[in-house]
Amino acid sequence: MLLPLTETAAALRLPVLNVTARTATLRVGAERVPVTVRFFGREAYVPLAALSDLPGAEATLERAPAAVVLSVAGQQARFPLNLPQLLPLGRQTEYGTAPSR
Repeated sequence: MLLPLTETAAALRLPVLNVTARTATLRVGAERVPVTVRFFGREAYVPLAALSDLPGAEATLERAPAAVVLSVAGQQARFPLNLPQLLPLGRQTEYGTAPSR
């Protein structure tokens, strides 16, 4: 799951020190921590997994309404999940085509 870097860092009150084509450096406490980013257009996005690996970070899942709550350096941010869109459940055959009879 990718999150917009600028808004997510602001919600967690983590200063963004530097952004390159593949990484961003965040200040977590006194540490400078690099995280992977991907660009779509001109906006950088950071994987939720990269944020959950930050020092002292904790990610928890809420069931109703579905959301991931990320805590870093005493700050919490809640990211709602659209589970039907993330996990489309439908009838599919194992290899993508129905057997002919």
